[in-house]
Amino acid sequence: MSTINELINIFNSHIHRKLSNMMVFLHANPLCINQTPAHVDKEAIYIPSFFKSDLIDVLNEKNVVLNLKFEVLTKQSLKQSIDSGCRMLYLSSTMINAEGLIVEDSHCRPALIKYEELKELFMKKSNKNERKKLKIELLIIGSRSGFKLASWFAEEAKIPHVIYFDLNKQGESDFKVKLYQTEYINKFTQLFLNCLIDGTSLEDTYSAAAKDALYALAYSFFPPNTKDEKILQIIGNGVALLPTGEHRCPTFFGTEKFKLEQGKVEDISSQRIPNTILKSIVPFFGRSREFSEIAKYLTQDPSQIDGFLKVEGEKGVGKTRLALEVAWYVVQRSLFPDGVFYLPLEKIHKRNAYDLIFAAFQKFGVAMDRNYANFFRKRRVLLIFDDFHTLYTGDVEVPHLLFSIIKRCKIPTIVICTKQKFKEDIDRESHLLIQQFRKNKNDIEQRYISDTVLVPRLHEHHIANILTSITSPGYEDMSYKDALKNNLMAIIRGVPSRVVEFLNENRIRHNLTQLKMLSYYIPFQNLNKRQRHFLKTGNDLPELVMNGWSCNLYTSRHSINFREGMMCQKPESQYEEVKTENVQDPLKKQTSPRDLNTKSGVENSPYQNDNKKINLIHNDSNPMKSNSMDVDEELRMQGELKAKKGETEVMMNTGGLKKRLKLESLKRLIFDSSDPYFKNKEEPEQKEQQ
Repeated sequence: MSTINELINIFNSHIHRKLSNMMVFLHANPLCINQTPAHVDKEAIYIPSFFKSDLIDVLNEKNVVLNLKFEVLTKQSLKQSIDSGCRMLYLSSTMINAEGLIVEDSHCRPALIKYEELKELFMKKSNKNERKKLKIELLIIGSRSGFKLASWFAEEAKIPHVIYFDLNKQGESDFKVKLYQTEYINKFTQLFLNCLIDGTSLEDTYSAAAKDALYALAYSFFPPNTKDEKILQIIGNGVALLPTGEHRCPTFFGTEKFKLEQGKVEDISSQRIPNTILKSIVPFFGRSREFSEIAKYLTQDPSQIDGFLKVEGEKGVGKTRLALEVAWYVVQRSLFPDGVFYLPLEKIHKRNAYDLIFAAFQKFGVAMDRNYANFFRKRRVLLIFDDFHTLYTGDVEVPHLLFSIIKRCKIPTIVICTKQKFKEDIDRESHLLIQQFRKNKNDIEQRYISDTVLVPRLHEHHIANILTSITSPGYEDMSYKDALKNNLMAIIRGVPSRVVEFLNENRIRHNLTQLKMLSYYIPFQNLNKRQRHFLKTGNDLPELVMNGWSCNLYTSRHSINFREGMMCQKPESQYEEVKTENVQDPLKKQTSPRDLNTKSGVENSPYQNDNKKINLIHNDSNPMKSNSMDVDEELRMQGELKAKKGETEVMMNTGGLKKRLKLESLKRLIFDSSDPYFKNKEEPEQKEQQ
């Protein structure tokens, strides 16, 4: 009997240690699916972070066993966290309500847990037969104005230590304020936990982290010697600890009862579903209405799905970035347990749609047989086809069998199409090509598309925030108002890709200074290249892989100093200046960046077409063996190209009708007479032809 009791005690001791070193992080970002007021979209500013990966990397340097759990804040996840007996809990929500805590429901909509219900969750007594659970000793509320909620937890729920943030409210023009507030919350939390596990007292840890978080902001965004009072005047009162007075907790870890063993940090979050979606660090603005409409389609009863959802808009307006943001949102919530797959069709002539889907599923852990009807009948999966308009040209075989099966099995499917506006003064051959394109488009959409979400141009205040965010995040850099006054805003006209294009062309200046994009953002701009590389290798772009780099908690990823900060030693004191002179930027030799809110970036200038390689479509050849070759070599091998009057022409098969068309193809026929951007582009092309 004594042996059994000893084993029980050993088992209970192991469970106690396991729970005592567990930290749970719950975050809610609910959607207003039914309606999105205009002012909500104006204030829609999403600032991504790699909080989880950065925290795990830093804590791993401590060489101690810690269990970290990151989940979406729902009523169920909150209850499970409380029942698990964790000692430290982090709660945050993008929505605040004076009557309680806002979480997400099963359809990603806001749900209110009132204080009466919170009281039942946090203060209910365990049954006598249940194992005695640890109580929550530390609660961090990561919302921007959490005083009332924090006071309730401290006074009513009797949680010994409650940390909250008292920050200013920001409006549509306050991107920088929101950026600084977001980074302040993240940096404080990371610095606080990094110090807490060393065995430092909670009060000393809190004081040091509060000062170091301000230092991190100062180093990342403010000029040297900026006072803490100045930063707090901008972001708000900062962090606070409740209840006020002495916190008699000498150490949170390190005692005999709560001793951390040597080892590594373990992420015990729910297993992520198979997916081909990559997260972006570039801020995302607006699109609340479009985001909600897509989410509404994805969260409806599957039996109500009657076809594909088309996301349509002008080139460069941000369709792909919007779809990928929605996809990442549903991946985090595991709404499609069998996977979320982004499939670009831009180069579908090199690989048919069947092979593309099969390869993507196989690479990311989904066993797929060639019986598509049987496979999709059993799956809860989301498919996203980009560049769907490629199928309208007639040069690519439309996979009718596959699309019919997907539609019949009611698989949620998003297709991204570019809305075309063609020139009016064109020759007869081009007119016939456009006519066939429109016919193919109508036939395919009538067959498969059930609904459409139009993606309009962004409001100018979003464009101003975009320009500010990717070039001037520093406090004394270009402001939101300065960006609005820039002369090029009249040509950008709500198209995000033009911001990046003009930056590449060195056309945007502020106070006689040429603006440049943050080097860390550059690889994130070419969404197509990044996604294709991920589909091919299963890895992110090499320039974004941080192998061998130690994360510096004192530098924001949104700062111009981030690359330098990753390569420098951490400052020994919170006010020691980190020198960044003569630090070579590893990204300076990268290719030209693409658009932050779009998949496409700057098109090749007509002056850059010489000596380039082109890809030809061969209907009678194996698309998997299609290669790039020089124009002269292609002329010798195929005999289908003719050098005539300085122009290169190619035979194209368009819906069974063979035509001759200049290499500019349909892209060169796109023109909007009401947009000065196209007129500015037209002039150099006309001069070149003359």
